Amino acid sequence: MEKHGLGGEDIVVGKPVVGKLFRLVDRFLMYYLRAGERLERTAPWFERIGGLDHLISVLIDDSLGICAEPEAQKDRHAAAYRDAWQAVLADPQALSRFEQQLAKPSPEFLEPGHGRAAVLPDGSEAALFKGGAGRVYAVGSRDPFSGADVIAHGILGIREGRPVVASPMHKQEFDLRTGRCLDDPSFTSPAHEVRSVLGPAAGA
Repeated sequence: MEKHGLGGEDIVVGKPVVGKLFRLVDRFLMYYLRAGERLERTAPWFERIGGLDHLISVLIDDSLGICAEPEAQKDRHAAAYRDAWQAVLADPQALSRFEQQLAKPSPEFLEPGHGRAAVLPDGSEAALFKGGAGRVYAVGSRDPFSGADVIAHGILGIREGRPVVASPMHKQEFDLRTGRCLDDPSFTSPAHEVRSVLGPAAGA
């Protein structure tokens, strides 16, 4: 085992097999979780514990006799891991919720205060919003100031009694009923009628 410089820091270099290298990384991570203070970053923690010499002593020479414990803890974490997305793919009922949402956005998938993007027949995007009273609005998702399709990620609010969405780019506010920008009326986002699957038109 040798020390070599890398970017001003010493690192441990040897010729371990991949399994041993991964095990050493696992030891380091578990030791850091145990010995680090809450919200303490790795760099100050590294200096506080004594630097590289201390890590070699603890993680390679096992001077504290604790290496087996963090490895067992890591194994328990790995054994308990479950891929939430894989579980959805294996559950037809859960998967159907995503399929319905992608194929035909409907009010039950809209949460008050959170927008959803929907692709229109011409390839452009509409931003769908549900107000606190359950009314659904649809405006163009493209921010006319930046040209980015981000309005669906905007922040809903009320301005002078009008429902508005603030662009996440530069915070200009658009009337959800008309698409008109209240900060610069020369800019307008298309306002779309919401019918059929999504219920009555927003402007009705």
